[in-house]
Amino acid sequence: ATLPWAVQYLKCSKESPVHCRDYEYMGDCWIEREDVIPPTKQKGMGGRAKWHPGNRIHQYKGRAIAVFILDALKEVFTMWNNTTDFELADDVWHVTPLYDDVRSKVENSEGECKK
Repeated sequence: ATLPWAVQYLKCSKESPVHCRDYEYMGDCWIEREDVIPPTKQKGMGGRAKWHPGNRIHQYKGRAIAVFILDALKEVFTMWNNTTDFELADDVWHVTPLYDDVRSKVENSEGECKK
């Protein structure tokens, strides 16, 4: 089975790094069209360093983060919608007890965080 194009070449084997590099970026300044003739010849994109993972990796990671945030927002808005007069109890949205708990654990630890 073939993977959808959006996820092809995002994680490549060590045997095909050169072939994979051809697909790390998907942006072009200009897409050739028969109905448009640009007044100036278009150049290729620059700034594609070999050490950079490419814009497709950034897009993938950004979408993964967005899904996490959207799921959290959906849960919060559902919880809020199910309340009376849209009032949430203080313990639902105040994070001070959580911060106090984390702070006390760090202060009482013997690890690197103590420094």
